[in-house]
Amino acid sequence: MKLLLENWREYLKEEVDSLKIIMPPTDLQKAQDLIAQDPGMGQDFLDSLPSDVVPHEAIHALQAKEMPELFAGSVENALPDNIEWEDISWEQKEKYYSVPSEIMAFAYDYATGKNRAEESYKDYESIGGAVFEKYKKYVEAYKKRLGTDK
Repeated sequence: MKLLLENWREYLKEEVDSLKIIMPPTDLQKAQDLIAQDPGMGQDFLDSLPSDVVPHEAIHALQAKEMPELFAGSVENALPDNIEWEDISWEQKEKYYSVPSEIMAFAYDYATGKNRAEESYKDYESIGGAVFEKYKKYVEAYKKRLGTDK
């Protein structure tokens, strides 16, 4: 766990130009296929998702393949199982939002205006510090890639 936290500290310091971002497929069916084929997600999980959340989860499926250091073993421990988002404490949400794989995916959501974009931005703003700064760097990188940074 100590090594993982040390790696996260370095990760939080990366600059926008050196950030590796993962873009989900623009085709909804391709994004759904990624999720369905991911051993950690699967078809049952996909069936439970609203369509505006699919790109977010497709990013996670791609992270598991391309950047496992951001994803493996981190989110599973951040939130309790079988609990509604509204019933989760702020401390648990803050831990969840601070996971590197989530920072990237929620930044994509904000850059595209999907999946509770404004609400998650306010949550990241409340967290502040290095986590919020990293989130803003990812938002900037995604907007640049999407051509919406004007």
